[in-house]
Amino acid sequence: FSQNLASWQSHRLVPQLMKQVNLVSRATFLSERGDNLAAWLATLKTSHSENFRRIEQVARDGFQGLQELIPELTTVQTTFLSSREKFLTRPVPVWDLADGQLCFIALASLILMPDEFAAPVHCVEEPENHLHPRLLSTLVELLKQTQATIQDESGIPTQIFATTHSPHLVDQFNLDELVVIDKVEGQTRCGRPSDKKHLRDLLAREELGLGELWYSGALGG
Repeated sequence: FSQNLASWQSHRLVPQLMKQVNLVSRATFLSERGDNLAAWLATLKTSHSENFRRIEQVARDGFQGLQELIPELTTVQTTFLSSREKFLTRPVPVWDLADGQLCFIALASLILMPDEFAAPVHCVEEPENHLHPRLLSTLVELLKQTQATIQDESGIPTQIFATTHSPHLVDQFNLDELVVIDKVEGQTRCGRPSDKKHLRDLLAREELGLGELWYSGALGG
C-alpha cells in the first residue's frame, strides 16, 4: 500500500507560478503547483501529439477566439506557453493569460494525459479556484466522458479525488460519489452522506439539489 500511495499525485495549482519560464526538459507529470506547465505541454506536443491536440481543442471550445496553444522554445533552452488569438496579430505570452485560462488548460491536461503518464490517483485541491462555473461543468463532463470511454475499452480509469467548498461542483456529481470530511472533537472524520436515507429521499423528490444540500449544511462538513 505504501508504494501505491507514493505514486499518487497531488495538484494545488498556483497561477502565478504557472506563468514562469521553464527549462527545456522532458516532463512526465504536471507538478503539484503547475509551475512546469510549459515543459509539460511541450512534452505532450512533441511526444504525444494526439493528446495535446485534444487538450488544445477543449481549450478552444472553452475560450472564444483561442486558436492555438504554443509551447514556445527560446534560443537559451527555455520554454514558455503562449496562445494565438483570433483577433490579435501576435501570440499572447503566458504572463498575460488569465489565471482561469491557465487552470482550465492544466486541469484538462490531467484528464486527457497519456496513459503512461497517469498516476493511479490524482488529488486536486479546490479545482473551482479561478474558474467560471461553466468551465468547471465542462471539465466535469470531460472527465466523465473520458472515464466512460476507458471503461468501454476494458481499461481502468485513473481515479481523481477533488476537495471542494463549491456547491456548483458538488452539484455535478451524485450522492454516491461524495465523501464529507468533518472535524469532531479535534478528530478528522470522513463519512458518506449516501448512507442517510432522508437525503436520498430529498434528492429523489427533486426538492433540493445536491449543491443546495451542501450549502445548507445538511450534508455536514
